[in-house]
Amino acid sequence: MARNLLNSFLFTRRLAIRPSAAALAVLGSAVAVGTLALGSVGCGGSRGGLTVVSSVVGRTTWTAIDTSRTETFGPTAGGPRKLGLEVWYPASPRATGTPGPLLPAAVAETLEAATGIPASLLMALPTQSLLEAVMPDGRQKFPVVVFSHGNTTFPLESTSTAEALAARGFVVVGISHTGNAQFTRLDDTVVPADPLAQIEGVTPLPVPGSPFSVYAEYRANVAKQSQIFSRDIRFVLDELERRNTSDPRLKQRLDLSRVGVFGYSYGASHAFDAGRADARIRAVAGVDGTLWSADYDKGIRKPYLVFVGTRPTAEEFAVLRAEYIAMGYTPAQADQAVAWSQTEPASHAASPGSILVRMPKAQHSNFTDFGIWKGLGFPADEVSPEVPAASLLATYRKYLVAFFEEHLAGRRQPILREPSRDPNAVVSIQD
Repeated sequence: MARNLLNSFLFTRRLAIRPSAAALAVLGSAVAVGTLALGSVGCGGSRGGLTVVSSVVGRTTWTAIDTSRTETFGPTAGGPRKLGLEVWYPASPRATGTPGPLLPAAVAETLEAATGIPASLLMALPTQSLLEAVMPDGRQKFPVVVFSHGNTTFPLESTSTAEALAARGFVVVGISHTGNAQFTRLDDTVVPADPLAQIEGVTPLPVPGSPFSVYAEYRANVAKQSQIFSRDIRFVLDELERRNTSDPRLKQRLDLSRVGVFGYSYGASHAFDAGRADARIRAVAGVDGTLWSADYDKGIRKPYLVFVGTRPTAEEFAVLRAEYIAMGYTPAQADQAVAWSQTEPASHAASPGSILVRMPKAQHSNFTDFGIWKGLGFPADEVSPEVPAASLLATYRKYLVAFFEEHLAGRRQPILREPSRDPNAVVSIQD
């Protein structure tokens, strides 16, 4: 057990999917959108037995070019850093058409070559968003939520969550962190992941038996890598300011005085750092992640929501500590290594007024659409065997949407302050 714990928590929590994270991420996100109950955040009728959102949601894809930074990853290295953006937004109730496809033919064919999954299948998978749908008439402005994906995945991992937010009146901008994302769409080009942009590509990579100095250096270097992606978030806010005035489709419809950010897994670290550094960000949510910055335990001084899934018990952490000491760590070093396995709860404890939602039955994939795939026949790891994936995902979405409703849309949400009546969640507020 100790060795398994060491392997699990020496590195950040991360997804382990076979046969292909990219393939399953594409498949799962598209299929799951049609099968997930959205609960109180935009549930509607059903189509062919599938639960759908009641509000019309549009989706578009942008390429953003940061001329102030030079790309260091992948085939575009040496040029300006480019990001792919998946954008979900409230659409006009008069918008018509067939949702999707989730991916255009060129992207589906590229993924078929890489994964063996037929492009026709990828293109036929459903989504509830209408591509390029017009926004509602009028002058209503919409708050903005930026999403940062997990290590080696991409924004479509949280399609159903983005659509739930858009159905409640938010514009959701999912960033493909070029190099770290499994693939990034840049106009008509598909850029694959660069191993050097992933946490596993950071050196020196610790292995069981590595001295504490290697682990500490690795964490510091991952923190430096994370800053690249944190800067992506801040640049996207610059890009949204530019588009809000220059894009005729937007016509000043983005309310950039009400901006939030959330990140899943590795993305939680990017979101946390961006939220602390950028005054434009009013609210931050971290989802079952690891924080890599050295001063994570100083917390954050703005509305902050933390989700934590399955974690080792105190007894298991004691075993992990003993394992570190057996590897030659001093007691103080072992304590530090164990603390690095609990960074998000520590950041919550240091952040007055922050909210911690513990979901003890939720495994890592249950915070994304990945958790639904297993029931559809796709092999996905880190999915709860005890509670249906749809139930756990609905709980997560309920609290996430409520958090942004209160802090960005000004709609008070008692659920954030009351003892949880949801059997999937335990909620606590830091004094």
